[in-house]
Amino acid sequence: MARGISVRVNRNVALKQVMTSNKGALARLLRNTIGPEIEEKQRELVLDFERHPVTLEIKGGNSASASSGVTSGYGNLFSFIGFEEGSRPTTNIKQILDEKIQFNIRSLSPDGLFKITMQIPTLEEVFSASPIPWAEGSSWAEGIEKGISNIGSYVYTNSRFSGSRSGSGLQSSNGAGAAFNTTPYMSKIIEDFKRNLKKFK
Repeated sequence: MARGISVRVNRNVALKQVMTSNKGALARLLRNTIGPEIEEKQRELVLDFERHPVTLEIKGGNSASASSGVTSGYGNLFSFIGFEEGSRPTTNIKQILDEKIQFNIRSLSPDGLFKITMQIPTLEEVFSASPIPWAEGSSWAEGIEKGISNIGSYVYTNSRFSGSRSGSGLQSSNGAGAAFNTTPYMSKIIEDFKRNLKKFK
């Protein structure tokens, strides 16, 4: 479930346009000005996600270059994690980030101080929407930040592997011994979004 985040905004411009005593009109005016700002910040959130090196590498599929550096330049995340060939693992996360943000406005004082409460995407939602195909209950998005096992057994090839989910990666006792570099990912993206939400024009 989405988690609430609250900010406080003082709108002097709004106070000049309507009577201070008419809190309902003030709240409506504030909603009309704040709403587009929240939508713009949400678009920035989605762009941050889509432009992140991890997202780009996974979207590149089983033949992508290891541009994120998570697998030390060996193979790629798509084949290491073992996604089904042709699947689009990042789609579910993008859908969560795309969901319209609901917000409420409440007056705190007669001099124009309002509290805005927003329901934003949570890490729990993101992790639930990013399962590792072979590890029930585990999240690849969380694993990017905390580590995913078996990197030392990972074998990658540009040619097709028979029996490989991804088509280009296998787990083998003769693995390449590549290192897994944990990387700030969804936790940083969402924290940056929260900070951005607290900055209104």
